[in-house]
Amino acid sequence: MNLEIKNNILNFKLIFWDFDGVIKESNHIKSKIFSEIFDFQDKYLEEKIIRHHYENSGVSRYLKIPKYLSWSNKNLSENNIRKYSKKFSDEVVDQVIKSPWVPGVKEFLSEMPERNKNIIVTATPTNEIHKILKELEITNFFLKIYGHPVEKSDAIEQSLRLLDIKPNEACFIGDASQDLLSARRNNISFFLRKTIYNSDLAEKADSYFEDFSNE
Repeated sequence: MNLEIKNNILNFKLIFWDFDGVIKESNHIKSKIFSEIFDFQDKYLEEKIIRHHYENSGVSRYLKIPKYLSWSNKNLSENNIRKYSKKFSDEVVDQVIKSPWVPGVKEFLSEMPERNKNIIVTATPTNEIHKILKELEITNFFLKIYGHPVEKSDAIEQSLRLLDIKPNEACFIGDASQDLLSARRNNISFFLRKTIYNSDLAEKADSYFEDFSNE
């Protein structure tokens, strides 16, 4: 991240953060877990689901799992959805905690001035993201933590209203189309953490960067 982008972000009073792919390199872990729990025999279907997961990384697993069950011609009963959701949850927390940090992000958070307020908005279930942040010892960096079932757009709207912060005083750091959409719906700036999976979003973002390390 160059100094200009860093300073632009720090000029905002309120900064919303996605988690997977922005703070931790954990999107690939979740695609791996999807592959494992569905135990694909069809390579084309496996690639289709993994591609969908990456292209919709900001979308909750509770919307993805029924879709993937349907594509796999598996039973779409509530019990089966719960079973696969539990399988996913049982695997994900420990592996996300152990995943690599996005380069420079922990230092970026540690060095932020007190005037900046940070809020997590993620599709990860609320109980899981609290557990993950606690284990990583970064909960104290965030004023508020929103996870599923709260929609990202709703979390942003609510935060702006409760903190009495204008849209032009806030931004969102994300890596997914859902993050961009949530920012646009609330008229706040969007900074893209660019990867090989989301380069198509770069031209739609207000600015983009590859990681938080100093250039």
